Amino acid sequence: HAGQIVLNSAGPVSAAIAPAFAATWFPVGERTLATALVWTSQSVAPTAGFLVALPTKSGSGLLTIMVAEASSAFLACALWLFAVPKLPRLAPSPSAAAHRESSRGNLGAPSLSAQLLELWEALGRNRFGLLAVAGGV
Repeated sequence: HAGQIVLNSAGPVSAAIAPAFAATWFPVGERTLATALVWTSQSVAPTAGFLVALPTKSGSGLLTIMVAEASSAFLACALWLFAVPKLPRLAPSPSAAAHRESSRGNLGAPSLSAQLLELWEALGRNRFGLLAVAGGV
């Protein structure tokens, strides 16, 4: 069960990504579509990975697929870190602008240490632990 608990601890994090991403980058009228696209990609990607590996008969073929999947994940993360700005230059809506100003005091993105501290605090909350354990049982 320990493996399931660790794997399912990502559930609350991935569930929060889509609406937060949509609120940061899209105006009010486009947020539902953006959230739906993120949720769909989160569902389709593991299925596609399984279907690609299904016909593999040898260990070397599986190793090749695993290296390709790891490389594509690394490339996606690198593109996100280096090609996409932390926040859009202009807030897409008044609510996004108000959220920026109230949560950060300025229009800049939070520092890495502030993000890591926020993640650490989220991991320590009872609700997160309850979801992680319930998902693994």
